[in-house]
Amino acid sequence: MSQDEKEIHISIGIHSLIESCQASHGLRHDDYRQYHGYCTRRLSRLRHNRAVKKELVHSAKFVDNKKSVRKHAFCARDRPEQIQHENHLLLLLLGAERAWAHSCEIRALDGTQKLKAGLTAQNEKARSSSGKIRQHSLKRLKRAKQLATELEQVVSKEHTENSTVDEKTFLESQAYGGWMRGNYSMEVADWKTAFEEYAKAMTICRKLSQGLEESDDANTLELRDLFTARADNVLKPLLRYCQYELQSLGETVEVPPELLEEETTTTTSAAGTTTTTGDIHFRGHDIAIENKNLRVLLLKVEGLVANFASSSSTTTKDEEKDDKFLALLTSYDDAIGIVTADLKKYQGMKSGPAVNAKRFEMESLLGYVKFEKLKLLMNRNEDMVNTLREEEKNHDGGGAFNDKRIEEIAHLYDALLQDARAVCTLPGGMGSDDDPTAAVEDDFVLDANANVLRIRSYRCYYAARLYYSLDKVKESKSLLKQAELLRSRAMEEIAACEDMDHADDYLEALEDFANDIAIAMIRVEATTYLNKIGAPLPKNTNRSLMERLDDIDAGVGPGRSIVDTTLNPPIGPIPLTCKPVFFDIAGKHMPDFPYEELDSHISTLETEKKSKESKGLLGWFRT
Repeated sequence: MSQDEKEIHISIGIHSLIESCQASHGLRHDDYRQYHGYCTRRLSRLRHNRAVKKELVHSAKFVDNKKSVRKHAFCARDRPEQIQHENHLLLLLLGAERAWAHSCEIRALDGTQKLKAGLTAQNEKARSSSGKIRQHSLKRLKRAKQLATELEQVVSKEHTENSTVDEKTFLESQAYGGWMRGNYSMEVADWKTAFEEYAKAMTICRKLSQGLEESDDANTLELRDLFTARADNVLKPLLRYCQYELQSLGETVEVPPELLEEETTTTTSAAGTTTTTGDIHFRGHDIAIENKNLRVLLLKVEGLVANFASSSSTTTKDEEKDDKFLALLTSYDDAIGIVTADLKKYQGMKSGPAVNAKRFEMESLLGYVKFEKLKLLMNRNEDMVNTLREEEKNHDGGGAFNDKRIEEIAHLYDALLQDARAVCTLPGGMGSDDDPTAAVEDDFVLDANANVLRIRSYRCYYAARLYYSLDKVKESKSLLKQAELLRSRAMEEIAACEDMDHADDYLEALEDFANDIAIAMIRVEATTYLNKIGAPLPKNTNRSLMERLDDIDAGVGPGRSIVDTTLNPPIGPIPLTCKPVFFDIAGKHMPDFPYEELDSHISTLETEKKSKESKGLLGWFRT
């Protein structure tokens, strides 16, 4: 707040304030009790500020007519005609936040626990029913709505009549009030009112985001992102959920085109197609989503998926991509937790046709959410593997660099194989017409098994190359044979799958992969032969040419092997460049060679050899 000599101007960043308070006091991990306590303590500090203590403290000490009031009585204070301090507005804001947090805290309590909020504190033997919990939660949520509406009215009055509040605070109070009223209306199933309030709040948030000037200032960029995230991640899923509920009731809803940009029309009715959040298709079954929290969360996930896909296709920073990926992964984990909690309700029930059908429906829904999460992880690991394979192929020389790359690729294929096998064991599946819960092997399982074979083939290949780098040629050869066998089986399985995603790309990659396996097999066979004849291949040597005339060594550089062949080798010089030069030089000096000394040296060697053989007690038998 800034204060001039003539006029007082109050400016409060309502959304940034509640965002920082919620993030710092428990709502990161849904601890509403902690946030409720924080709001209570913050309200006490606001009232006891020296500048406004006489106006806000509910004590008889600051009442004019003290004789008519008891010493410790609660004294309601009247609000002044013109607000002189921002704490008057913060009291209403934090009061609404406290009531909302208390409502969420009560709603999160189990029905078998005692309400420590005051419902059953007087009767220790009483148990809180679900009806009492809901009644108390609605009461606190209604109080939050009243305080948010009062905040909006006070700010509007101060903005229009006294001009003590700026335009930004006025708009933010309207957006906050609309959001809180929408929460209460949605809780009491007043979908029409909730839709209108959410649409109002979302419009204001986007207006605030667009109204900020284009600037590289950190505060301006942060505010723009705050209002955009508020509109897209908080209000938009709630708005679409209310739209779905109205659509299911047969009511017509006029959706502003600036709010839902992806909608093709501005009017929807019950005769339209079912939205993806109301009915999903998984493994031959249409599954209805009845949990409203799950619907809202899947709507949020849908937006995060589109955002992550757009960032992957553009030149976005790696840190931003990682943040979006982690946010999407966390949303999938939250959805899995919601479905698991709903499934537990049917696990302990007695089996029957209706219970079995409902349990199977929940298992299929759980399998759908887990499959989406695993697909996200596998696509990311596939991209990383492809990047590493390109780096490994484009690098010249090999050595420690390639060995490290091959090890990283092998580890990634281990992770891919684990996720692919998890897909094969996902719950749900296609049953028969008579019994939809019967386990029948569907196309989903066939696609998953084909993908497992493909990943196993790549994993065996890179494991074989790791063994080859450790001079374990026998193990490397066995793994290469297994890789070729798995590759052929994977191609057959993928070709038999009709609707498998990326099937053509997989088949083309496996055909090219056959060349890599053949090249590695040739390398292993050549190394095996050279080891068999006792001519190992040193990677590097410091001996001169005269000292290694009998060795099969081309004198190649460090980290490279003589056995570097391809199926279609390019026409070029053989890498034995030093030995022809040596023989040319030796041929010129052959006439000057001292043959007499050579004959003398040979005869001396033969005499020494015979003397060594004739040693021993029975040496004359050997001669």
